[in-house]
Amino acid sequence: MTSQATQEIPKVGDVPSGLFRKLLIMTAALILSPITLFFVLQSLTGSNAVSAGAAAILANVIVFGYVATIMNSESEEEKLKKAE
Repeated sequence: MTSQATQEIPKVGDVPSGLFRKLLIMTAALILSPITLFFVLQSLTGSNAVSAGAAAILANVIVFGYVATIMNSESEEEKLKKAE
């Protein structure tokens, strides 16, 4: 626990601007896409269960995509630091 306690909190200038852009895009996608899918499927099928299930699956796919994107960008940053 001491190793985590001694780490400095990153400053705003230290965080890449692309990270904030990705966060905003994924947040908008996480809010709008499942809601849109729910209402579209509800109007097509008339089933709340199918619509809710598909919306939940889509939300999980978006979250997984965001986590994968962030992990990939962290590994790219580590490669750049090692190259220097």
